[in-house]
Amino acid sequence: MTSFLCFANANNIDVDTEPKPPVTDSYKSDERYQFTIQQKNYSFSSFFEIDSEDTYRGNVKKSQFRLRDHYDLSDKDGWCATGIKRIFSLGSLYDWAAEIDVFGVNDEFLGAIEGKVLTTAKARFLLFDRNREVVGIAFIDLDGKGVTITDPNNETYTLARLTRNFVLDIQDDWSIVVYEPENLDDRLIRIFAAFCIDSQGSFHKDI
Repeated sequence: MTSFLCFANANNIDVDTEPKPPVTDSYKSDERYQFTIQQKNYSFSSFFEIDSEDTYRGNVKKSQFRLRDHYDLSDKDGWCATGIKRIFSLGSLYDWAAEIDVFGVNDEFLGAIEGKVLTTAKARFLLFDRNREVVGIAFIDLDGKGVTITDPNNETYTLARLTRNFVLDIQDDWSIVVYEPENLDDRLIRIFAAFCIDSQGSFHKDI
């Protein structure tokens, strides 16, 4: 099973001379992993349930009574990140132009997802890390049934793949495989996956 390690305590001074493990981001892994995500709609909110045999399970919640769309990610320990859709952008009208800022439990900026125009793909999104550097480019397939996240320096190299398991008139789910997890914050990937399934009708209508 893929392990997501906790932050090391940089302020802990220990006189023990044994070597200590390196400081590791708790939401990055060094092993490929995969998970599935499925939307469940209720009266006042939608839940995007995440299941996996490789990594932690969880869900993303989207409430109906907010001025801006919020995607609240939780794991077994509770809430761990929120993606907030920017309201003053084309993304308030068109899903392909959505702009989402992602924050952690202490309101720290974790990254962003920004839709871009002028692309030969169905849609294209840039994924930014906490330093506002582009760490991935997400291309939505022309048929709207999948997303490939590529290396920003080499668009032929795949970092992750999101695939819609489309079945007519059936509540479908998405399968996500992260090939290069050390390049991508897992919280960003999960919130982006929830956005993809939430807006899948814009890219491929279920008809």
